Amino acid sequence: MAKSKKRKSSTGAANALKKMKRAATAAMRRASAALGGKKTKRKSSAKKRAGARKAAKVSALVKDISEYLADLELAPVKPIGLQVAYHCPCSLQHGQKIAKLPKTLLASAGFGVKEVPEGHLCCGSAGTYNLLQPELAAALRDRKLANIALTRADLVAAGNIGCITQLAGAAPLPIVHTVELLDWATGGPRPAALAGLAGNAAAPAAGSPMTEPARSPR
Repeated sequence: MAKSKKRKSSTGAANALKKMKRAATAAMRRASAALGGKKTKRKSSAKKRAGARKAAKVSALVKDISEYLADLELAPVKPIGLQVAYHCPCSLQHGQKIAKLPKTLLASAGFGVKEVPEGHLCCGSAGTYNLLQPELAAALRDRKLANIALTRADLVAAGNIGCITQLAGAAPLPIVHTVELLDWATGGPRPAALAGLAGNAAAPAAGSPMTEPARSPR
């Protein structure tokens, strides 16, 4: 009996020791995983900071075409004399915070620049918005065209191909890229979309003030 009790006691102690070892091993694994997770998080944070620095460097090097042309200080060589309704794309005015410079360039090149009422609103071509939400996009387009009509301009200028595509299909006026007009005014060819416009009136003086905004439709 005594030997049996000793064997049971010895077996119980061995099992307890095994359980303690297993618990200790599991605890060490959890601690190691936690430390590894922290290292992974630190590495991930370091990568993000490095990526942010690279993005800032690229951003500092990139310019909108209007910023680049403003640095060139191009002088107009031919009088145009057309009134331009300028549509400022959301990507420029809301994203890049460039709203006045394209209008200043157009005015300096001899165009009369018309402010479009509710110019802060989208024309309905935000990314794939006109594909995924066609009804809402069409409503925004029609509202934009109604505001453009109030300016009584000869043509529309925009700095985004998406906006041009969105508006051109239903617009009663020709729509061209801002750069096409600036190129024309400084000796380049007349934009193909403007083939039917006269454009032979005396051009406004370079740097002339822009016209006052028209009233918005109700």
